[in-house]
Amino acid sequence: MSTPSRPLATTAHTSPISVSTDPTSASTNKRQKTNETTMASSSTSSSKAISPTKTNPTSILTYDVVGSGVSVQVLSSHTIHMLVAAVCDETCVGMNEGVYDHMWIVHDPMEGTAYEPGEYECRSDLRAACHRLDSIKAAQYVGHQLLLEYDYGSTSTYQLVLKSVDELAEDDDKAQFPRRAPLPGQADFVPYNPGPDAANINEIYFDL
Repeated sequence: MSTPSRPLATTAHTSPISVSTDPTSASTNKRQKTNETTMASSSTSSSKAISPTKTNPTSILTYDVVGSGVSVQVLSSHTIHMLVAAVCDETCVGMNEGVYDHMWIVHDPMEGTAYEPGEYECRSDLRAACHRLDSIKAAQYVGHQLLLEYDYGSTSTYQLVLKSVDELAEDDDKAQFPRRAPLPGQADFVPYNPGPDAANINEIYFDL
């Protein structure tokens, strides 16, 4: 008679969990966490302390029209064409003629370039109305000049010397430029605006 076999006992094998009791390792981990916390706190406080600097990229450029006794002021964001228009308005360029009365060209001796008005090329492919003053080096360095050749004649050449570059204050009205430069001592210079109801001088003194 056979004896029933007993089931084999199974033994569960588990891996022992090792626990480090090394005080040196625990201290090192603690210091590492402390350093990480300090660095994070320092980074946060630094980012809060640094604020973006407010800058005004627009400057006031004062050009002396040599021989005329007149200086004109334009903004660095204005074009070369607007500078020539201001020179024509405030001086006796040609025979008291305007920016549209004749062809003209502006030479930049510093870069060896030249700029013309209008849409059609004559002596240069660079258009004065498409180039801002802050895009040329001669408008960034005091003492450098541009040469205006009016009516394409060497006898009608005018030197436009950059006299000063001043920061445009936040309360300055950009609409006041281009303009004739105020005389020394005229810090509060404001061009006269007669308004629509002002008397017409031509009607009052029609026989002059």
